[in-house]
Amino acid sequence: MPKTPKRWTLLQRPNGWLLAHRVNRESVIIEFNRHEPAKLAAEVERALSQQQYTGEGIVLGLDSLSCMVGSVIIDDPRMLRHRQRLVYEFEEGLPVPAEDLTVDFASSKDQAFGVAVETARLAPLLDALQENGIQVQLILPVAFLAASTVAGAKQDQQQWMLWHDEDRVELLVLQDGLPCDWRTLPADPKLLPQHIGMRSLDSASPPRFVFRSATFATRAAIDSLSDLTIEFVDDSPTLVNAAIEAGDRLLRGSSTPWIDLRRDTLASSDPHRPVRGLLNLVTVSAIILLLSVSSVLLFRTHRYEQTAEVYLAAQEDVFRDVLPSRRLPRGIRRILESELAKASGLTGSGTDLPERPSMLVVVRELLSALPQGLRFRINEVRFEQGRISIDGEVRTHADGDALATALRRQGFQVTAPRTQQLPNQGVSIRMTAKYIPPEPAKPKGDSEPTEAAEPKLAAGSNQQPANRRQRSSLVTRYSSFATPK
Repeated sequence: MPKTPKRWTLLQRPNGWLLAHRVNRESVIIEFNRHEPAKLAAEVERALSQQQYTGEGIVLGLDSLSCMVGSVIIDDPRMLRHRQRLVYEFEEGLPVPAEDLTVDFASSKDQAFGVAVETARLAPLLDALQENGIQVQLILPVAFLAASTVAGAKQDQQQWMLWHDEDRVELLVLQDGLPCDWRTLPADPKLLPQHIGMRSLDSASPPRFVFRSATFATRAAIDSLSDLTIEFVDDSPTLVNAAIEAGDRLLRGSSTPWIDLRRDTLASSDPHRPVRGLLNLVTVSAIILLLSVSSVLLFRTHRYEQTAEVYLAAQEDVFRDVLPSRRLPRGIRRILESELAKASGLTGSGTDLPERPSMLVVVRELLSALPQGLRFRINEVRFEQGRISIDGEVRTHADGDALATALRRQGFQVTAPRTQQLPNQGVSIRMTAKYIPPEPAKPKGDSEPTEAAEPKLAAGSNQQPANRRQRSSLVTRYSSFATPK
């Protein structure tokens, strides 16, 4: 089972740097006195290599002396959607132009509290760390790291968090669970009460004071402020240990930083480096999957080609058997279907074919149907596929109906005649008729008609006519080929 990678935090201190990680709720710390970016990065890389570091992201905590802070009043909610406007508003209270800063904000509905760092001072260290294979994932102040571990849920009352750290006290003001002010005060017992007293005068309502890691002398000095109620937390971890624990939580994804200065100009040139190993694994898995799918498709294609070749050979065999005198065409299936249709038609019974009377019979019946005592003139008679079209002239409209009635008595199906009065005299007439021959009468005592008798062959011969035998073979062979099992 692979070991869980260690989560490292690199902290900037007034007199050097600390590299640390958590082991069983304890902090393992490695100290560095180097301040030059290249040398510091080389020593950090050497220390991480000894700890089986494999390129995971780390948290970089900045000392309070490296940061600048300020607040921007939000008088228009649209300001929160225009970050550059916030940066320029933030710049007005600083001696450094906004172009030289990297800024991030912890925003509430009426205030944006910003923390900035000079880009030119921090960029060389980030570049040196990245050149040595160390990927910085998050950047924020050490005081923010420590305070985020004990901030708790949102409270209506403003909270002043004081944290003793060597020769200074970090004062972080929290409103609704977010920082709204940050000051670094001297830990001198004589000066600290004065600073806290003056700062408290700016508060509109009495805040809640929480002091962590206070020394005996500092606590005695703060107790002199009789008008302030301060809560001392005796079992609190040091600021450094709290920051290391917060870095571990951030890298595990169990908490979210208030701000992150790993952005804009200080953003990583390779943001996917912390998960590069996982991405490589996913890429290799995708390639293997594509190769597997391609192999299966190629195998199935080969099988289909073999099946098609077998069917084509069967078609060619059938074609050579039933049509030995013809060359193999390209569209064998089409030719075989055509021959099959012809063979099926020849082997069918005569009763399946539609009966159509001879044109001579139709002419005879037409002449027989013409009435004798009616005066008329036939100008044109057209015969079209068993139908006749008559174009002529009669004296009256009633004569046209009488002519149609005479045709119907003779066995013609006549449509209603179309008549039209002529300019001079008479009426033009047009009609269409179809002759239906009468059904032959069945002789008494005859049975149902049987199928057409087979052609008689010579006595003792079991041979069929050549053309019938050939087409019967085609029907049998093609039917068995067209529906393979």
